Amino acid sequence: MGSQSILEPGFRLGESDTLLRYVNQYRVNEYAKNPTQRTREKDKRKYMCGRFSLMDEKGFEWSQAKGRSIAGSPDQVGAVIQDTLESFAQKIPSVLMHRLWRRDGLDNFKKGLNAPPSVELLRDLLLRFECAIRRPVFHNVWWSSLGHTRLMRITVEDRERRQYYEAKKKKLERDLLSADADDEEVIWVKYHKVGAVIKRTLWRQNDENYRVNGRGALGGWLWVSKTFRRRFIPKAQRPAIGGKLEPTTLANRKAIRLEGVLKRLNEWRNTEFNREERVWQKDVLKNCYSPMCKMGLIPPQLTDNCSSTLSCYSLTCRQAIAQTMGRTTSSVVHAHPPSPECKKENGSDEKVLGIDKPFPLPVPLDYRVRRTGEQSLLVLPQKALKRLARQGGVNSGYFAPGFHRMAKSNTQVWNYPCPRPLFDNCWRYLTLRAQSYHSIALHLRILYACIRWADMRRDPEEDLRVIAHYADHDEIRTVIGHKELPPDGVSEQYQLHVEVVPLDDSIDLAEDDASLEGATYQPGRSLEKVLRKKKPVKGRSLNGTARMDKVKTFEKWIDGTELKLWEIAEYWKSLENRTKRGSATPFVLKGFVAI
Repeated sequence: MGSQSILEPGFRLGESDTLLRYVNQYRVNEYAKNPTQRTREKDKRKYMCGRFSLMDEKGFEWSQAKGRSIAGSPDQVGAVIQDTLESFAQKIPSVLMHRLWRRDGLDNFKKGLNAPPSVELLRDLLLRFECAIRRPVFHNVWWSSLGHTRLMRITVEDRERRQYYEAKKKKLERDLLSADADDEEVIWVKYHKVGAVIKRTLWRQNDENYRVNGRGALGGWLWVSKTFRRRFIPKAQRPAIGGKLEPTTLANRKAIRLEGVLKRLNEWRNTEFNREERVWQKDVLKNCYSPMCKMGLIPPQLTDNCSSTLSCYSLTCRQAIAQTMGRTTSSVVHAHPPSPECKKENGSDEKVLGIDKPFPLPVPLDYRVRRTGEQSLLVLPQKALKRLARQGGVNSGYFAPGFHRMAKSNTQVWNYPCPRPLFDNCWRYLTLRAQSYHSIALHLRILYACIRWADMRRDPEEDLRVIAHYADHDEIRTVIGHKELPPDGVSEQYQLHVEVVPLDDSIDLAEDDASLEGATYQPGRSLEKVLRKKKPVKGRSLNGTARMDKVKTFEKWIDGTELKLWEIAEYWKSLENRTKRGSATPFVLKGFVAI
């Protein structure tokens, strides 16, 4: 009986691969659907391909051994996800990752891929891999669109019930507008009861005006936090005013006694310092033979260090002045050693964070409250939380990272008085809370679809410099510098060297053109207004290249998300090569350009 009590694992459907023989014709055969459904799905697929990379790089494929299937035991499913994540990481060039990824994160990432798979391991690997990817590698939907925290099924009955409720609410509001002032069934709220209009976002939210202006008389609703626990304690007794308060504990008595000792010590120190000053000044007057010192007048430099005039020119007074300034500065005591000065080489800083020195490798946020250990999407990183606590109520231009600052409020899906979360923030939160291989696989596919695979590789025939063709001029840009932005260095900006090449000699680019030197540079700005009539192209050399005497150049900083990925990759490759050779000067391509 003892051996029979140990039950063997049950049989799971799909492990024998017999169910895979069934083929859903509505999935593989396009003509099995009606024309209306085909058109609707085609439009939907076109819309989704514009936001995600669904058709690039031959689409998403699971990495599996030859002759094996995706279905199988949990260990086999975990191994398939592990191999897919490894091939996914190999497709992204190392120069498009964080600068410290190869030194600090790649070895541990490979060790995790070679370890036995588990949900916790794959979840941690996926989160750390996402933190190391540069922001320009993702589509705009990753960091600028709204995300989701859960999927809700809404039936036709639910939609009709909501529409009926909204119509009833609008009818009630219309009745209130047309109600009489003497109606006893209507509670009239004075919105200006507080004295002025409340200019806060909370007051503008729906159903908030009753709670703000009613002062608790009309009820309203109150938010109950999931992570914050309120502790109600009895009110402290008010001490008797006018009576003599004696310290009750030994620690308080020691603290009061320490203040008296410190006060007497400071008085003794000031007295000794003044006595030494008087003795020292008398010695200076005895050793000085200038007319002012003989009259018994102390030079102002000995009493006022800020004086810039020299009334005594004797050597003794000059030495005394130097000693006075030295004694004054040496008496200052710091609580901590002063910060070391920045070393400079050739007039420039040795290491600048974000340019020469990379930011630390980001660590995934655990979305956990320290006190209770609860997880919530509203939990912010410590740096963002401290800055929001300092500037949140004063600086209206600062918003919490990970939340959309301009999205419209929708109380049906996000009934919180704060901005709605972004796509990347929701993805990290859902991945952190994943409890199965199916959830890990889903978030892996979502991450794969958000990568800009289309411009990851450069065509061999394509020039290293991006040339934008317009009706009357060409713009040639080259990346020459970079600047990583705090707090983690994932967001970055690049410095461009732009050349504007006119296609006609009659076009004269002014030196003070705002589009060339100002900050309002517009790549699509046309110069056709300058021309009276389209003229044939002149000024070409025999080999068909444009004349470079009319070319105007300028430099501009631009966000990395507006560049192509192969531009960023080529820049970092050239920067690494220059660093290895010991040359830190920026490299700019020059010469004639074939048009």
